[in-house]
Amino acid sequence: MNRMSRIPLLALTILLAVASLMAQSSREDEINFLIAKGWALSAIGRFSEALPPLDRALTLEADNPNALILKGGALVGLKRHQEALVCLEKALAQRMEDSLAWTYKGQALYGLGRFTEAASCFKRAIALDPNLYTAKAGLSWSTQKAATGSTLILDEVKPGSLVEWTQRYDPQSMNPQFGCEEIASPFDRSTALRTRARGSTFDTCETKWIRRVYATGPQQTDGAVVEAFLAFTFDGTDYNLPSVRLDLLDERGQVVAGQVYFGKGIIGSFNRGKLPQTGYRELPSASGLQRFDLAREFGPGRHFSALAVSLMNYACQGENSVVFDHLVLRPGLILVEVKPRGKGGVASTLSTF
Repeated sequence: MNRMSRIPLLALTILLAVASLMAQSSREDEINFLIAKGWALSAIGRFSEALPPLDRALTLEADNPNALILKGGALVGLKRHQEALVCLEKALAQRMEDSLAWTYKGQALYGLGRFTEAASCFKRAIALDPNLYTAKAGLSWSTQKAATGSTLILDEVKPGSLVEWTQRYDPQSMNPQFGCEEIASPFDRSTALRTRARGSTFDTCETKWIRRVYATGPQQTDGAVVEAFLAFTFDGTDYNLPSVRLDLLDERGQVVAGQVYFGKGIIGSFNRGKLPQTGYRELPSASGLQRFDLAREFGPGRHFSALAVSLMNYACQGENSVVFDHLVLRPGLILVEVKPRGKGGVASTLSTF
């Protein structure tokens, strides 16, 4: 987790420090203290640390609904969705009108890919609390995923689509010579794009490229996967590097994260020696459907609203090419906040689903 709850961290620190010194006057007091501690830790995203006090509370009172609900929420935060369901169903057997329990159950079902069932839980939560933002967001996402199969096809590269790659860097006076064309796709025999470069001197060498931005709507890297068909070639000369860059963009179009990749073995010896400085990454193969786990590539918890692809060719001497087709996004998890609850119920936490 990289976001804090609305509860001031100082207040949480004081709560935990003072509470740890308190002598509990009764079994009920001890249970309430343990639940408060579990809630406080969950509220700042320390889900694994929240579980022991909640488990202790359940040892003292096995069916305590507040402890069960909070434990279910912490397990959702840890992506242990099946275990979360067990806790939440026990809680709902006692407290069917608890909107937070229904919200957490929806998140657990969402995490298991049971989107239609998740949507039903979110609807139930909204009926109980029309202002529950988390449930509204969950309903929107689970309904979308149930309808689309949770895959966004960003580009199948149709004939004539090369003109949509509107950003281009190709100074004609600089080495190498650069070209772009549509070809028969090696992936599905429809259409693909190919960029090519031919270098002829060591004096002035520039990386040339074309770039396209794809709107994705609000997304988060957790659980999200991008797939694309990519094929790289080069003639084995020393100063050669065909590559692809992926960028995540925010709602204003600003780059929030980026990474450059090249096909396995498709790199000149000079550029191979420069890898530690550049941080470029080698893909598992030189040609094929490549899979990019966005949380691993760019870090968990990153929010983005668009994805940019750049096809890039560097060749001081020699030739290389990049082929591109079939870009899809499999959306992952979103981070939302449950608003504080009153009326004696358990308080909310930040949850990922």
